[in-house]
Formats: sequence, structure tokens, C-alpha cells
Amino acid sequence: MGSGVAALAVAENLLQRTLTQNADGEVQMILRLLDADNQTLENSILLPKLSGGSTAEVIEESGVPVLVADMPLYSTLDNTSLSRSTIQQELPNTTSYFVGRDAVSGSAIYLTALTEDAMVQVRRRLNNELEMELTSIVGLQGSSAIHFEDNFQELELLEVGETLEVRNSAQQISLPQGDAIFTFPTESTVSVADLEIRIRDAHSVWAWDVGTQAWQGYSPKLRRDVLISRELGIPRLQRKLDSEQGLWVYLEKPTEVLYPDEPQGVLPDTRNDPKSVWRLLGNNTGRALSIKELLLMLPDNVMALWRWSDGDLQFYSTHKDLEADRLQQGIKIWPEDSALLSKQAYWVQLETSSTSRSLEVPPHP
Repeated sequence: MGSGVAALAVAENLLQRTLTQNADGEVQMILRLLDADNQTLENSILLPKLSGGSTAEVIEESGVPVLVADMPLYSTLDNTSLSRSTIQQELPNTTSYFVGRDAVSGSAIYLTALTEDAMVQVRRRLNNELEMELTSIVGLQGSSAIHFEDNFQELELLEVGETLEVRNSAQQISLPQGDAIFTFPTESTVSVADLEIRIRDAHSVWAWDVGTQAWQGYSPKLRRDVLISRELGIPRLQRKLDSEQGLWVYLEKPTEVLYPDEPQGVLPDTRNDPKSVWRLLGNNTGRALSIKELLLMLPDNVMALWRWSDGDLQFYSTHKDLEADRLQQGIKIWPEDSALLSKQAYWVQLETSSTSRSLEVPPHP
């Protein structure tokens, strides 16, 4: 449900704005400065995702276009599409909104409604200093709390008429044409509504259901989404994906995926789940992880780890009796000293009483 907004002239450059709304009514705006050849001059800016029920417009102030958006905050988790962050451990009955980072310290900043009528205004000047400008969050009605990433216990209040200034940017994942597996290196869960905004140009998106050991499918294109669920009989992607879950995506052209510059995730501990034969996980941290680090957080009955690297399927296992099968199938080795980079996904294959010791490649949608 995306719509492109016409480019605005900003001095000698062009400001490209892409405004996207998903099925839950949430709105995301991407800003880019372009030169005469339509090349990006600065890093893309991803403004705070506006909640359902928000309104947004671009007005002119002193000859400069300004984005003005009024956003209601929700004081409960009734809106199931909203992502939960680690701040929820301290505030279990509230919904927090990541709005940006502190301009000096770089600490992530969240807003939480304290009253049911809490509403803020998001303002951003769209001029030549796009990357240097700050986003203003102004209290419109009610009151909300400002939380900082490095100290959830300490909070400040944002009352009516008060202004919070934050810095916004975007992180980027470059995906090739065809099949790719990856993960969003963030702390929050990902909803189908998020995918509608982030991967709106995808042909199809697939997630592996650990419980059923089967694929769930989704497409941002409505007709294709119906084809996946009704005609192919594949369950539709569930609304919430854990932040460490890997995704398989098929693209008809190379795509740059943008996502908020929010705090990165923590390597998940799956040691207590030794029964799932296959699991598609991702490195949602901001650093490269060694095979040893991955294995420390996995069950003891790991048969093999798999990943895609430069278009090749690679395999790692300590089970030497699988070597003959690997050679026969021409599968390359995942070198033990080769780390899994942030954003990359990988397959975990477990050995159970029902699995054979013959080499079996990971499932494909």
C-alpha cells in the first residue's frame, strides 16, 4: 500500500520523498537528496514510523519545505503491529516508540505515552542540510515519557508545548536479484506491516516455522499474496517475527532495504530447543560472529550449519562421516575461521531420533 510523493526542488538539488503506508495505517517516510543525475548525495534519512491514525503533510516555512506530522501515542499494546523493544522489560504494560538518537551521545531515544490522549508532532526541515538537520518531536496533548537506551530507569517528561530534538538516519541492506536470506539486525520484532514498508518491492518473502517445520509465505503484492495462501495452500506469514529470525526473500531486481537505526539485537539462546530439525536464524547483532560463538548458543545435537556466501551454499559440521556425501554433492565447506557477518542468516540442522545421517540440504521455498 505504498505511494510515491513527487520530488521537491531544494536549491540546486532534488529531494526525493517516498511516503509509504501499511495495512495497519502506520506511515514511514524516506528522504534522499539527489543530484542532477539522480544519484544520492547523502545517506538516506528514515523518519520515525508514524502510528496508525497519524496525519502528515509538507508545508513551506520561509521558503523551506517542512514535514509536519501529528502522531498519537498508544498507552497499551492493543495495537499488535507495534514493535516491542528491550525497554518493555521495564515497562511491560506500555508501548514504546523508537524516535531517533540523541544528537550528542548517540543514545537511542524512545517515547512512551503516560496518558491515553498523548499525541506528538514530528517536524523536519527538508533543506540542503538534510543529513545535518534534527527532527523535532513536540508535545501536542497529554503527556509522554522520554526514555534513553543507556538508562531505562531514568526518564524525562514531554509535556504539551515541549520539544525533543533527535537525529534520524537509516541502515541499509543490499540484496541481489533472485534468492537471498538475511535478517534485520535490530532488537525489535518485525511484523508483516513492517515488511510492507521495508521490502515493498519484493516478489515474495518467506519465513520458516520452527513448530510445523514448514514455510510461511507473504507477498507485498496483493494478487501474489492471495496466490501463495489460497492457491498454493501455504500458510500466510504470521504477524510477528522474532528479531533473530532469518528471512528468505525472492527479488526480481537488486534492492536496497532500509530499516530504522535502532539498537541492534542480541544473539538468541536456543539451547533449550533440541527438537527442531531445521531453524533459520540470523545474526541480528552489529558484529561478525564466529562459528564457535554460534554453537555456544545452540543445542548440543547440532548436525550442521549452512549459509549462502557469494551465491554458493556452504556447510559446516564436526561429523566426519558426512564428508563423503558433501564431496559427492559438490557442496562447499563453510571455513571454521570465516565469520557470519551482521545481517546474514544461516540454517541450523539438528540431529534427532528421526533424522538420518545422510547429508540433506536446507529447505527451499
